[in-house]
Amino acid sequence: MAWPAGRGPPGSGAPARTAAGTLAGEEAAVSARLAAILARIPGAGRVHVAVTLSRTATDQYLGESGGSGGNGPLVVSTPSGGQQPVRLDELAPVVQGVVVVASGATRPLVRQELAQAVETLLNLAPYQVLILPEGL
Repeated sequence: MAWPAGRGPPGSGAPARTAAGTLAGEEAAVSARLAAILARIPGAGRVHVAVTLSRTATDQYLGESGGSGGNGPLVVSTPSGGQQPVRLDELAPVVQGVVVVASGATRPLVRQELAQAVETLLNLAPYQVLILPEGL
């Protein structure tokens, strides 16, 4: 589930990128996808999720040293005559923590399943996940 905003799991047919390239936009996108998954856990009930990111998805480009001592991305010519940097990799957003508020979280088993799902989907440590019951 740690895929960048606008991307889904492989084979999902999700678009390659959306305009949600801002930190707040990516947090909202990841929160919404995570809430949709957690709501499908039996007994979870109504689920609200807040995800905090420390960085958005970023691209890494193949660099080269310029003759003037500066570093810049390596560029290649395109068939249309333009130039384009050579993308080396894309780094996924970094999740700092997640808070889940669920009506079913009053039951210990549901709370545990919600926590395990978040930890597994986002590859987080237990201390980064807080599950709370919805106010009655």
